[in-house]
Amino acid sequence: MHSLTKTETASMHTQGGEGTHQPIRKADSILEDMRLDLITGVLAPGERVKIQDLTERYKVSQTTIREVLPKLAAEGFVVEIAQRGYQVLPISLEDLDELTHIRLDLELPALIQSIAHGGPEWEVGILRAQHLMRVYAREYPDTDKVEHTRGWIAVHREYHASLIAGSPSIRRRHYCRNLFDQSSRYFWLAANSLSSSKANLEHHAELTDTILSGNEDLSVKMLRDHIEQAHDDIMCYMVKDTSIKHRMAPKE
Repeated sequence: MHSLTKTETASMHTQGGEGTHQPIRKADSILEDMRLDLITGVLAPGERVKIQDLTERYKVSQTTIREVLPKLAAEGFVVEIAQRGYQVLPISLEDLDELTHIRLDLELPALIQSIAHGGPEWEVGILRAQHLMRVYAREYPDTDKVEHTRGWIAVHREYHASLIAGSPSIRRRHYCRNLFDQSSRYFWLAANSLSSSKANLEHHAELTDTILSGNEDLSVKMLRDHIEQAHDDIMCYMVKDTSIKHRMAPKE
């Protein structure tokens, strides 16, 4: 497993995605660490999380863990079980469907708003985020699937956040970011099924070029296709991979 790079660490410690760096509280640092472990399956789907185990894993007090867990519950990564603590949210095809549909409902209008209101700073932000993905990928030239390294999660997140950063709705951007983080659990699961990291980077570059062209209809279509293709690829992988199937939540 690769450790975080300087590029990735700086990106993750930027508050609000606005490019200004502020001191990180201990609880916020642990929140980010636990979120990353939830996305990558270190804290596995369906697993009961015990406060004592978490204090030992992250070397912090129970008070810090008790502060962080409700935040992760609000973000949709864990669920509280009455009188029994917390459980990592199970994965399921139904959950993947719902995440994808809500992402489309929120991100496509946010992209339209960004094209209308973003301006030069928004465009530069997209180019910067795309460049950081390429830089990160170059740091691991011998890695077959850069998408299955922990540092990719942050640069990929920042790229997609940059696409909608021109939306004037702070709430919409916040919800989109949270849904993308939840979806990243599924991206991580299926990362090894990608044809190649090079092809993935080229596809993101095509998406960038289309959006920066200002063609609203084509940009929306490409982002929709991008999100839906990811959904279809992940679903296919989850259905075929028996090691994943037995971890999925049973249908109600």
